[in-house]
Amino acid sequence: MMALLKALWKLRPPGEPEPPGARLVRRWREKRLLTRLERDWPGGFVLHRTGDLVNVPRPLDARGRHALLHPPRVHPAALGFLRPGAVAVDIGASLGEWTVPIARAVARRGECLPSNQGRAARQPSKRH
Repeated sequence: MMALLKALWKLRPPGEPEPPGARLVRRWREKRLLTRLERDWPGGFVLHRTGDLVNVPRPLDARGRHALLHPPRVHPAALGFLRPGAVAVDIGASLGEWTVPIARAVARRGECLPSNQGRAARQPSKRH
């Protein structure tokens, strides 16, 4: 697992434009690494370069692959409604890709409440 995490850490997309040749090589390495990750990913937490800790469960799906390769990010328009000290509810939090930026936007005085409906919440209630 450590080898996978080390390879993942080295493969982060750059924050600035890159030359076409370098991008082609990076995408090729990314594709090879994703093949290994899909086969060997044990599930668990990943620390991004931004300092965000994100849980990516097993089996690895499209959202999990994106969460591994890209830090949590939300459209600025969604964050425009939040102020420090606000209370925000993230309904359907799943992997937390919106929860982390929302929590950062409401700051220490605010609160972000993630909610992820499990299988029990989706099942119809039984009447006796």
